[in-house]
Formats: sequence, structure tokens, C-alpha cells
Amino acid sequence: GLIVGFNGCTIYLLHLCTMSGITVPVTDAVYRYMGKRQLDNAYHLACLGETSKTWEALGHACLEQGQFNLAKKCFSRIRDVKYLNLLAQFEEATKRGENKMNIYLGDYYAYSGRFQDAARNYQHGGAPERAMTMFSDLRMFDQAKEYMVAGDMDQQKLLNKQAEWAITMNEQRRAAELFVAANNYQKAIDLAGKNKWTDLYVNKKI
Repeated sequence: GLIVGFNGCTIYLLHLCTMSGITVPVTDAVYRYMGKRQLDNAYHLACLGETSKTWEALGHACLEQGQFNLAKKCFSRIRDVKYLNLLAQFEEATKRGENKMNIYLGDYYAYSGRFQDAARNYQHGGAPERAMTMFSDLRMFDQAKEYMVAGDMDQQKLLNKQAEWAITMNEQRRAAELFVAANNYQKAIDLAGKNKWTDLYVNKKI
């Protein structure tokens, strides 16, 4: 037949008096471009007509490569509010002069649940305290200790968070001991008095 036009991935053919349309898939080509990090080419090809899954994958690929404007276009296509909000935060940070790619990637990986990748990027970006805060918020205290900056303040902050978590788990004795270790004696005294743990006064000197 004779090609008379196209719309997106669909080519229209005229054979005698009959018009027909043939859809030409481009998904494999989009992913090949992504694999080669030719994200502009991948985006323009995807514009011919792609699924939400492909747009999502392309958006994440753009984010990981720091092509935030392109990522925004991809996530706008599928109305992914979560990552559009994250990109808006990056834009605001850049306007304030905070333009550290490793920090941005750390935030992105944290959003995606890839916490070890997030921590490594925070470390490389000179912000290990972000990794410590992230892991402590996740109650992953052993991992938080790995990124603890030398200094009593960071150690006390982490111990206090552990103690608060122990209280929520109804491990009040453990919480009191952690408060003592954090030099937060008032909270330790409150717990000891509430539970009549006189040995804490003697052994821990609170």
C-alpha cells in the first residue's frame, strides 16, 4: 500500500480504496536510548505514543542522570505528583544556591526507598548527617551509627531517638538507660520514678 500519513506510532496506508493503520512499536527503541543515556532521543521517541510504565521508567532515568527538566516532563505526562513535588523542591533549592547533585540524588533515592544508595550520595555530598537522620527516622539505628559525625551532639541525638522509639515499643527500661547514655537525665529520672526503678539512681548515678 501507499503511505499517506502517520499519527504517533500509527502509519496509515492506502491500498486501492481501503485505508488501514499499522501501529509500529517504539518501546524497545526508547529503552535502547535510555541504556545509552541518550535521554533526549528517548523522550522525543516516547512522545510518539508510550505507556505510563515507559514514561515512569524514563522519568527515573532522567532523575538519576540529573536531567531534572526532562524528568519533570516525563512525570507530568503521567501526573506523578510524588516526583513532581520532589523536583519542585530541587528547583527551589537551586534558586537558593543549593546545587549539590549528590544531595539531590540522595533525596531521590530516599524517596524511592533505596536507602543505602541515598546514604552513599549524602556521604559523597558532604552531608553524612542526612544519612544519620534518615536511618534514625527509619528506626535503623545500627545503620545510622555508621554515618554519625564525630561529636557528642550527634551521638546524643541518636540515643535520644532510640530512647523515644523504645518508649513507643513499651520498652521503658531500655528507654531510661538510653536517656542516661544520652545525658538526658531528666527524662531518665521521670521514667525511673514512674516505674520505681531505684537501682537506676544507684547504678547510673542519676
